[in-house]
Amino acid sequence: MELFDLFDDPVLIVDARRRRICGGNAAARRLMDGLELDGAAVTDVFPMPQEHRPLIAAIERASSGALADPVELMLLDEAGRMTLARCSVCALAEAAGAGSVLVHISIDRDADPGIPMVFESRRRAVAVLDALQDGVVEIDLRSDSYVYANPCFTEMTGIPLVDLLALPPPVAGIAGTSMAEVGALVERVGEDGPESARVMMDGCDGPFPALVTAVRVSRPHRRWMVVTFHDLRTEQAAEEELLAAHEELAVANERERIARDLHDNVIQQLFVAGITLQASIGSPDQDTRTLHVVDELDAVMRDIRSTIYALRDRRVLLEGLEVAIRSLVDDVAPALGSPVQLCIDGDLDLVPAAMQADVLSTLRELLSNITRHARAHHASASVSVDRERLVLAVEDDGIGVVADVSPAAAPDTGGLGLDNARRRAARHGGDVDMRPRDGGGTSVLLTLPLRRHDDAELATGHARSSSRNG
Repeated sequence: MELFDLFDDPVLIVDARRRRICGGNAAARRLMDGLELDGAAVTDVFPMPQEHRPLIAAIERASSGALADPVELMLLDEAGRMTLARCSVCALAEAAGAGSVLVHISIDRDADPGIPMVFESRRRAVAVLDALQDGVVEIDLRSDSYVYANPCFTEMTGIPLVDLLALPPPVAGIAGTSMAEVGALVERVGEDGPESARVMMDGCDGPFPALVTAVRVSRPHRRWMVVTFHDLRTEQAAEEELLAAHEELAVANERERIARDLHDNVIQQLFVAGITLQASIGSPDQDTRTLHVVDELDAVMRDIRSTIYALRDRRVLLEGLEVAIRSLVDDVAPALGSPVQLCIDGDLDLVPAAMQADVLSTLRELLSNITRHARAHHASASVSVDRERLVLAVEDDGIGVVADVSPAAAPDTGGLGLDNARRRAARHGGDVDMRPRDGGGTSVLLTLPLRRHDDAELATGHARSSSRNG
């Protein structure tokens, strides 16, 4: 390097395989004042990103023994001004180190002053991109090559700019991401506007979700594409925190509802049962009163069981009504001895949230009755939904029921579980019909109108609007 110190022009020695600077003469060190040359990446020395690729290509060509054409680029001179320079690259002798090349920099002091001004504007734009918190990659569409990546992209993927520029053309995808997804995104970007897609990026700390946006830019003498990468981990964490808060609120509301139900129903029933037992001591009709208390205690047990089932249903319904129904049917199969044939027709998302738990509880009771009382070998359930109504049909091939099982004829169906089913149906303006099945067994039909809920929600909205306007 002492010999090169005699040159007035800057000279750099570059390791072509690593694309890093091994040293520089005195003129180069003056020109690159403030930059540690030894070990620096080639891209750190030259400030204009679109010039990196041609220079690296010239370095690789010279290292292979071929003649490399000179490369014109912009540099910051000793005064900090943008100036035009020409880089000539040639291979060094083997004694200087295998794979090393010499880069001779000739500064054009007489260049058109307008050229540095253009490049100065570009340099300021690059400074803005370098400061962004989103990853940015720039692709030259004429050479189909990367020309720029900001520090955030390097931090996301762990791929330095000097290595990115040596990667294959980007038609295969953007380095460090799901190649197929981003490759397809880049291919379909047209002149009409940007294209976006959510992909999984392979980051330094493992895969993470990112929103990738690509836009094509065309000018008379240049066509390029800018691709941005927005890390979605912060938004994802916020969404998870919000979901957790909603779940905590739902749990708190459910606890309050359980406490209210226990106070209003179960505790009151137990209180009445205790008073009845006290009054029956020594009474001539003690047996009758005791049997009445037993019936009351049975009702309490049914209420507690219903509360437990309701809790389970609300937890399951977080996954959706269809998933909950399929899970329930699968749970019943072992007790029945054969799978329950299930048919679902329509979009169950049309069923209002206030109705879903009651539909699931009714289906559970009907299937439970079949396993306990019907002596059936097979059972089927079907759910049909349109914009007007929901119809739930449950059938079995068991011992069947009497022909007239209307509420008037059988006001206390007890073990048949239809009292609770009818109460739930009435709550939504629907009804339950049970009758003998053709060929033996029982058929139960639950019909619930959906329009009633829509009208109720509309009326509530009008009432709230009127109260605000009034």
